[in-house]
Amino acid sequence: IRNLRDKVHILPTSAKYKVYIIDEVHMLTREAFNALLKTLEEPPTHAIFILATTEAHKLPETIISRTQHYSFKPISTPTLVSHLKSITKSEKVHIDDGALELVAEHGDGSFRDSISLLDQARSISDHITEAQVQQLLGIAPTKSLDDLLQIVISGTAKELFNSLQQLRDQGLQSSIVARQLGQLIRNKMLKDMSLQTTQTTQLLQRLLEVQASSQADRVLEITLLEYIFNY
Repeated sequence: IRNLRDKVHILPTSAKYKVYIIDEVHMLTREAFNALLKTLEEPPTHAIFILATTEAHKLPETIISRTQHYSFKPISTPTLVSHLKSITKSEKVHIDDGALELVAEHGDGSFRDSISLLDQARSISDHITEAQVQQLLGIAPTKSLDDLLQIVISGTAKELFNSLQQLRDQGLQSSIVARQLGQLIRNKMLKDMSLQTTQTTQLLQRLLEVQASSQADRVLEITLLEYIFNY
């Protein structure tokens, strides 16, 4: 902050403004905030300050009252897909639409993370397919998930054990399968009234617990068996 205060009054050499971005600003000490306060109260006309934080509640009221608050939200998947398409077009990257959708969905609403995944996929092949992206992300293929859900709804314990073993043989982690299955069930519930039950809601809750378990394989088996026996 002392360094910033010493340099802030120096005029920019080429641009109209000098922009100071202080990332994770909530990590500043009370003394540092106090030192910054005077500059924020009377900033030079050529200076713009951006205080970035994920924990705005930790900022002193004296700082908050002297700044404008902008809340950023995750980028929607369609917007991410559109942005990634423009990149693949300009970079002449050949990628299937399904693969691009997967990259965007697993970018967690972040341009940076989505582009990073795209770069990783690009290193695999000159023509990126959905299956290749699934393998990169360590997620189950859509058909395998659909088959697993059908077994959970109307199958037997033996079929369930075989299906889960096949997924494990492919190197897929049960915690990730549980997350994918939960998302699939949620999507199906919006269209299928027969799934809108207390049992299905409890299943979704248990699938969340699988993701945090140290014995995800066994917990996923028991969770799905309970649903099969009670459905």
